[in-house]
Amino acid sequence: MLEMTRRRPDARVVGRRPEPRDARPRRGEARPGSGRAPGAAAGLVNAPAEALPFADGRFDGAMIGFGIRNVPTSAPGSARCAACCAPEGGSSCWSFSTPPSRSLWRLYNWYFYNVLPRVGGLLTGQERAYRYLTDTVSEFPDAATFATAMEECGFASVSWRALTGGIVCVHTGVRSTSVSTTGVSRAGEARGREETTHG
Repeated sequence: MLEMTRRRPDARVVGRRPEPRDARPRRGEARPGSGRAPGAAAGLVNAPAEALPFADGRFDGAMIGFGIRNVPTSAPGSARCAACCAPEGGSSCWSFSTPPSRSLWRLYNWYFYNVLPRVGGLLTGQERAYRYLTDTVSEFPDAATFATAMEECGFASVSWRALTGGIVCVHTGVRSTSVSTTGVSRAGEARGREETTHG
């Protein structure tokens, strides 16, 4: 988000922070001195990914970095993300994935489950957080399956690039011009109207 405001000081950039399910979305400006480009319009919204309080087609693009696995139901979250993009608006999603090499997968799996949580726990005192990381990554679909899920949620021209031997994948796509407003996007609009009414 900060890098985007640095590269495009003329753009309005909005970030999303997770919030409790029973909390109403609240808008908050990025903290002063956070490193964002001078004069750039940047802000944060507290809202579930599947109920973003924006009108359909509001944004030129969307991106998420290593966070889609934290969305309890990633399909509605991806669908809402697609709905918020303008037709042919771009989307980029960075995520941990399953390396195609069996040898690398075995080595990575051993490190991921036996070394990372313990070392991370010793350094931070939060081993539970690292166990959560390993659990959610292991449950996340492989690159091809996630690409199909993006297409089903309203993205077209979906492709991905494997990094670090496939441990990380970057998926990109554009909002299909034929994507329709779903119940998921209508829920997001309802929350947006609530915010406007009570804000």
